[in-house]
Amino acid sequence: MNNIDIMFAMKSYGFLGADQQSDDVNFVRSELTNMLPKYKRIRDCIDGEDAIKEGREIYLPAPLGGDNPEENKARYNNYLRRAVFYPVLKQTSQGLRGQCFMNKPICDVPEVLKPMIDNVDGASDIFQFASHALGTNINFARGGILTDMDIAKEEKSLLDNIVDMPSFVLYQPEDIINWRYKLVKGRKVLSKLVLREFYDTDEHDFKLDVQVRWRVLYLDNNNRYNMQLWVLDDKNSYIKSGPAIMPLGAGKPFPYIPFEPLSSEKNTLELVCTPQMDSLASLNIGHFRNSADYEESCFMNGQGTLVVTGLTKAWYTDILKKILRLGALGNIPLEKGSDAKVLQIAPNSMPIEAMRHKEEQMLSVGAKIIQPSTVVKTATESSMNKSDENSILTMTSKNTSDAMTGSLRSAYFLKTGKDSGEEFDKIKFELLTESAVNNLTPQQELQLVDSWQKGAYTDEEMRARLKGAGYAFSKDWKKPIIVEPVSGNNQEKSKPSGTVSTVTGGDLVGNKNNN
Repeated sequence: MNNIDIMFAMKSYGFLGADQQSDDVNFVRSELTNMLPKYKRIRDCIDGEDAIKEGREIYLPAPLGGDNPEENKARYNNYLRRAVFYPVLKQTSQGLRGQCFMNKPICDVPEVLKPMIDNVDGASDIFQFASHALGTNINFARGGILTDMDIAKEEKSLLDNIVDMPSFVLYQPEDIINWRYKLVKGRKVLSKLVLREFYDTDEHDFKLDVQVRWRVLYLDNNNRYNMQLWVLDDKNSYIKSGPAIMPLGAGKPFPYIPFEPLSSEKNTLELVCTPQMDSLASLNIGHFRNSADYEESCFMNGQGTLVVTGLTKAWYTDILKKILRLGALGNIPLEKGSDAKVLQIAPNSMPIEAMRHKEEQMLSVGAKIIQPSTVVKTATESSMNKSDENSILTMTSKNTSDAMTGSLRSAYFLKTGKDSGEEFDKIKFELLTESAVNNLTPQQELQLVDSWQKGAYTDEEMRARLKGAGYAFSKDWKKPIIVEPVSGNNQEKSKPSGTVSTVTGGDLVGNKNNN
């Protein structure tokens, strides 16, 4: 199912089983249950104003009203309608994800996995999938990638020319409901995992019939990977939909569950950490509440009020005819001793000040998109600030890269039955986060080249530093460029300027190019 279908299903079913603690396949770990309100708050902020307003009093408490319930309801509806939601969290999330993809990720896979680069989940290439996985990790600090063959096999039945390849399935944190680990040969490994899924039964020609099922992954007594699906029957009882399946890689059973957890701290399901976006979501909602008060104040008190004093009833009835005409084309003839004026209430600055305060707080927790910094800083201060601001992002992107690499290695096992060897070890997927935030300054470039020339860095170390700074991407070391003599009409032949640095554009003996 695509993401739209999944979102529809989640809103239709809610989180099934979140409150029950019976011993069945829908059992939900308490660590996850405690995080569900945070996940919902973050997801609603990402979905935007419609989702936030749909939550009504969850996010915007109703102001105190009178004794009339209908009037109170109407007032709250108007109060809610006038409020403006500023999509800070969504913009921040998109900005952070885009920052990690400023440079194309490194993707080294053997020939047998090349088709996965263009189609990794039946709909996306590997870079688009990695972007979605990173977004999930940034937003929720949790998720997971399952390596499977189901999607490719289903497509093969529809398209005869499709290559039978492994596929990745990205799971949201709400759908990873149960897990267990055990020691195998002195190493802690995932031994059982329960994943909640939504699927369309295809029983209707046009209408969606979304149902819930549970995918149970486990290691048997021989530590071999098995998978089984559970569904609800007509009596709402949990039943197995069929016999257990043992996925094989080139005829060999998996010695592990091919599921790679995502986390902002450590890629393990045992660590359910608080999402780094939760504090930003809380501030974003607080900003929304202040906006509601501000817009309410503008509506109620923004217009001036006409006040007329000293008029008699006779004058109001006979002369004014019970009509007061304002503006340049109107006039108010007043009797002696009467007066007319417009009362204008002083602006209520408290809500707008509270909004500005929230914006400053959101900036302090990483919402850099709201307001660019205008403070001039030294190079050292800028470097230190970048390191601090992007430490969580760097760790999140590295963990996502590790999960993508592990998933590709599981796919390699599915195709070849090998979980070691030279080709296996070279499989790599890496997001170049540091290259997006830690580009070398011209002075650092010169210092790096000078240190390399003097033997302080090896060629491999030099290459790694260039790749980390976003200047080099290929895995092969290439010879430096040699500048040949250039001749022209009525011009003296230029002398060779030596070996040119691809980093600085100058030659390696400190001269400038003769361009």
